[in-house]
Amino acid sequence: MSATSTTARSEHKYFYVVMAALMLATTVVAFFGSYIAPVSASKPVGPSVVHLHALVAFTWTVLFLVQTSLAAAGRMANHQAMGLFGIAVATAMLFSGLMI
Repeated sequence: MSATSTTARSEHKYFYVVMAALMLATTVVAFFGSYIAPVSASKPVGPSVVHLHALVAFTWTVLFLVQTSLAAAGRMANHQAMGLFGIAVATAMLFSGLMI
């Protein structure tokens, strides 16, 4: 690998981390009024499956941030190990979404 491509790669390695953090922030802002605030105030939001899906979907966005952070830090073994957990989370998100 040439020095130019290595420099370009190091300059952009946190792009995905920033995008993942923005995605997480967008998710929190988007669901604040319809889900997070009512749950915080102990108001009913829906059946239990809605809470399950919210937990799994939030876990998915946090996992995305963790995965990109691990990759950007060069910790590929940890990144790959977390991928197995990601498969389980994706499966749970699919089925909880179908149940809703």
